[in-house]
Amino acid sequence: MSTPRGQENLTPEGREVVAKIDQVLESLEQLREERSSDNSAVAEQFKKFDERFEKIDERFEKVDKRFETMERHLGYLKGSHAASAMRRNAALVAHDMGYQLVTQMPREMVVSFSNMARAANKPLDDVRSFENADLVLLAKDDAGNPVYIAVEASFTIAMSDIKRAKRNAEYLEEFTGLPGKGAVAGVEIESGKLHNARVEGVHWYEIPVKYLEAD
Repeated sequence: MSTPRGQENLTPEGREVVAKIDQVLESLEQLREERSSDNSAVAEQFKKFDERFEKIDERFEKVDKRFETMERHLGYLKGSHAASAMRRNAALVAHDMGYQLVTQMPREMVVSFSNMARAANKPLDDVRSFENADLVLLAKDDAGNPVYIAVEASFTIAMSDIKRAKRNAEYLEEFTGLPGKGAVAGVEIESGKLHNARVEGVHWYEIPVKYLEAD
């Protein structure tokens, strides 16, 4: 067996030490390669985890959007029931305000009033909103004097409902020459908004839940 180059002057014991050192170095190199392979495997596994979490996040986003859509549709449904309840019980709103109901104004008549608003160059969005008023009533007081009542109905009354009712009442008064009163009708009203309604001169009518059955 030949002596490795560079070790000719070493004693047998020295060459044995060098051989052991070489073995250790080889083991360390093998270990480094194994660790490198393990790290690559771990990195690949984390990458797969990230991809899975991204897919889960996408699914949660889709679920959130579905819930948002369901909540929005539920809001439409609840608002529709509130408006229907008021059409069936319009006399109660007028009575609660101290008036006697004469008739509910047909949509065609409301549209004719809106045409006057268009001719007067009122904001187009306001005119369209007025055309879609939930309810317009013709009522009379104890002396028989006529008055128009603009009602906005929603399950939960918000400031936007109050402002629409006030504006619609103002349009009615301006384009008919008769007094116009605003009212909001709902099962509940947002916190603090009852005070706002009173400040705006808009009447609040609380719809009994029992009136919300489907038509």
